[in-house]
Amino acid sequence: MSEQTVSFSVDASLLSAFVHVAEKNACDNTELLRAFMAEYVQQDVRRNQYDMWFKGKVERGLQELQAGRGLTQEQALAQMGAFKSSLAASREGSL
Repeated sequence: MSEQTVSFSVDASLLSAFVHVAEKNACDNTELLRAFMAEYVQQDVRRNQYDMWFKGKVERGLQELQAGRGLTQEQALAQMGAFKSSLAASREGSL
């Protein structure tokens, strides 16, 4: 992997605080910045993967609705009510 040097301006008080915290935790400033950058990139990758997964779930759900395999709100509420009732009954039976 080739390396490049990065130079940027930062508020003096922020830099001072960063250096102080890094030294307190026995961390090398450069390594710490590299780790922060790598984690930031990984967060973006994970966010994009989640977005793709979520969009796929929504698309499949919409396709199921269009194919008539969905429930009306009333049907869903009735099923949830029945589930809650059975759960409450099973809890009462285990007491």
